[in-house]
Order: sequence, then C-alpha cells, then structure tokens
Amino acid sequence: MMKMAPGTVDFTEIFDEYLEAKREDRDRQIGVYYPSEISFPCLRSLFLRYKHPEPPKKTLMRRFYKGDLWHNVMQTILGENRRVTLVEKEKSVRVDVGGFSLHGRLDALIMEPQRQQKYVVEIKTIEAFKYLNHGSGQYQPVPLPKEEHLAQLMFYLKCVGDAEGGLLLYIQKNRFFDEEPFKWFTVKFDGDIYDRMVERAAELHGFLVDGRLPPPEPQHWNGKVCGYCPYGDETGNGLCRKLKGW
Repeated sequence: MMKMAPGTVDFTEIFDEYLEAKREDRDRQIGVYYPSEISFPCLRSLFLRYKHPEPPKKTLMRRFYKGDLWHNVMQTILGENRRVTLVEKEKSVRVDVGGFSLHGRLDALIMEPQRQQKYVVEIKTIEAFKYLNHGSGQYQPVPLPKEEHLAQLMFYLKCVGDAEGGLLLYIQKNRFFDEEPFKWFTVKFDGDIYDRMVERAAELHGFLVDGRLPPPEPQHWNGKVCGYCPYGDETGNGLCRKLKGW
C-alpha cells in the first residue's frame, strides 16, 4: 500500500509561494485605482487595502489563478482562430480623472473581418450559471451580466474609443463540460455606468486623502462579501469589525 511521504518537498507551499510571487497588488498608491476593484461591493474593504495592506487568503489566490488560466486559454484561442482577428491582448490603459487616475488591462481587442469592426472582450469566470436557492430548494440562474463587470468594460471602451462595442464573456469553470459552457453579452458604451464607476473611485479617493474610514457595506452579496475579504470574516474577528464605525 502506497503512503504519502512526509519528505521535505511540500507541493502546496511551492504552489502558494509561486502565486505570492505573481501578486500585482503589493505597492498600492493613493490616487491610482483599478476599475476591476472599484466596483467591489464594500468601500471600506478597498480603503483598508491601501491603508492596511494584507495578503489575500491562499484559497482565494488559488481561485483567482484558476480564472487566470482560463483567460490565457481564451486569449490563445482568439489568436489562433479564423473567425476573428486578435488585435491586442493584455493592453494596459489609463484615464486621468481630476486628482486621480484609473488603470486597467483589457483582456482582448478583436476585429470582425467582414465588417472591420473592433470589439473589446472582457473575460470572466464564475463557478456555474445556476445556483441552489436554499429557500426554495430549486436551482436558479445567476443574474448576468453583473453590474461590476459592465463598469469595468465601460472603462475599457472609453479608453479604446473606436471600438464598436464590448463582448462580456462568461465561462462556468466548474461546469465547463456542460452543453453550454459559455455565455456572452454584446454591449455598447454606457456613459451612466461609466460615470457611476468614476464617482465611486472619487469617493474612495476622498476617504483615503482625508484619512476617514468609510462605512462598511456588508449588505452586498447577502453579507458573503466578508468571506472574500482579508479584513472581515463570518466570526467577527477580522480587523474591519474591530474598527470604529462598524
């Protein structure tokens, strides 16, 4: 019978150290914000990421890396298929707004050959397209597209300028072998969504510059947001709940 060897090689530690080395959020600067985060449902969590940096939970880093792998796969496929032309991928973009700036990196910019129209592609992975409603005991569709993903896409459309529109692509990573592993939405630039995202960034900037603690927003995602946050947890022992103003 084979047994696990207790030797000196720990593959979990090797993997987690690799993810830690790849982190891009180490050196945050007040005045530099990211649309992928600005729409995060809790302003206090964003504030604490700048004022009290904490590494994300290892389990969350692994989950994000799984999403990164799907991004890489889709970018490769877009670059090798014959239906569309991959113009650019992982393009860094920036918009200066008053006393701060918004930075991002779009997943892909493609060209539809027949009509010579460009589209910004934003790739998102979710667990599945349906979730179990514990109240009814029935599976229900996940509401898509999500507002925070639309806000991020509006930022990229604003930066590109000459794109016909955006394609918001969802991949259900835990149910990929189902008959329909993808869902996608074609969207036009919406100035109202973009403006709301900028206003939220301005609100965060004001709290950070003044050193004022934002109120918590745990009501988002039915409170589940705290489970993804390094400053709060369901037991109430996180830094967030110990701060004045909860």
